[in-house]
Amino acid sequence: MRKQRKAGLGCPATPGGLIEAEQIATAMHQAISEGIDPTTVVLRAKHQPGQVVPEKPITVAEAIAIYEKDYWQTRKRLPNTELTWQRYQHILNRLPANGVLSLGLLQRTLLETTEPDSRTRQMTCMQFERLLKKSGVEGSEQLRSLRGNYKPQERELPTDEQLVQLIDVIRPTKWGWCLAAMATFGCRPGEVPSLQLHKDGTADCLSIKEKLRLPALRTCFAYPKEWIDRWALHEVEIPTGPLEEARWIKPNQFDSADSERWVAAWRGARQAQIYKETIAEVFGDDYRFDIYDMRHRWAVRSIEANVNQSLCAQSMGHSLQMHEQRYQRWMTATDLRAAMARLAEAS
Repeated sequence: MRKQRKAGLGCPATPGGLIEAEQIATAMHQAISEGIDPTTVVLRAKHQPGQVVPEKPITVAEAIAIYEKDYWQTRKRLPNTELTWQRYQHILNRLPANGVLSLGLLQRTLLETTEPDSRTRQMTCMQFERLLKKSGVEGSEQLRSLRGNYKPQERELPTDEQLVQLIDVIRPTKWGWCLAAMATFGCRPGEVPSLQLHKDGTADCLSIKEKLRLPALRTCFAYPKEWIDRWALHEVEIPTGPLEEARWIKPNQFDSADSERWVAAWRGARQAQIYKETIAEVFGDDYRFDIYDMRHRWAVRSIEANVNQSLCAQSMGHSLQMHEQRYQRWMTATDLRAAMARLAEAS
């Protein structure tokens, strides 16, 4: 038995409106028999000046082809842009390729395959909106209202004392140098193989989060500097993981797909017995340790020590605005503690 669906026609409750509704219903029946999404009939019937309605129904596959063509008209084909498109396509592939593109189809797919107020819902919604706009199909604003209110969960970060306990044990192991270097310099996981340390406590590394372009060189600094000697970071030890070589010093040596595979192998190392036992001993059995905690703790450590945050943002490879937005919680707490200290001294 065919599933029934309600469709709002927007016709007035008048004799003329009844005639109009009957005409639209007849056209919708004809569309269904021809395999066309009936919501496109309603769009045409209620079309207003200024609305974009395609000349004829367009399939999902045709719409994705239009979107992809537009995507590559404004970007160079680089490993990172290829990877970005693959992520977009992974989202778009949830749609039936032979289905007729319509707001109703996208809404149903969105609601059936994603959770409310999740990052997946937000990202899927954004791609579906773009697909409609690039294809000239009405409805992107209605989709926008379904994005929800996604907010990343705030993690409880490890203390420096806990990190030292952990890394002192892990440092002699295969991925120990990488963990210690990330904790000391606050770089991203995929940037670790690009680190080139200097004697003054700074290091050169690649910023790999710049969209639509090759990574750029930047200078980062160790904080605290004494960790360099504590964990012998000048003795660079970078595992190759699944790669033949894992060392990208120049921008043209970087490949985003290789970087992702390498970071995945690093994260997988947490399953080793020494990691599990040490993490449980230092943090407790329920703590979910992630290597990105090293970077976040570096940022918070610098805030707590009142290090110039403009320099810290540069060292971490993002803008001051993003830095302040991401770490506002800790900045506010540090400012309040400093203010209370000043009041105590003045009293």
